[in-house]
Amino acid sequence: MFQEDKLVDILENGQEIVIFFMIEQIGAFCFYMNHDMADGRIPEHQHAAIDADIASAQSQQVRLVKSLDRFGASLVDDQGKPSEEYWKWYRKWKNYTTSLSNDEFERLDKAISNGDDLSDWKPVEG
Repeated sequence: MFQEDKLVDILENGQEIVIFFMIEQIGAFCFYMNHDMADGRIPEHQHAAIDADIASAQSQQVRLVKSLDRFGASLVDDQGKPSEEYWKWYRKWKNYTTSLSNDEFERLDKAISNGDDLSDWKPVEG
């Protein structure tokens, strides 16, 4: 899904909103690939390769979730599964990002592309 060197950089240095978007992107990829395989849109002879891609993507997603510890939250339980705290974090970021206007989202996208500091792009604590 993501090149290892880019993933490692994000794991070590990524800003929280970028990690949220990467987790979202991987989740969407896995959902749509599974959905398209189940509906027969992807030929059966390609399923093993797609399953391998999904497993790799999910592994990256787990690494991204675990990296959130550096933002002050323990979001993975003892079995490596997302905790209730993770889902609370996820819903907070999902609500925030979906509440952005088109203009705000365009400015955020440009800031991400430019490598700008994104620390002001976050949900209000409350």
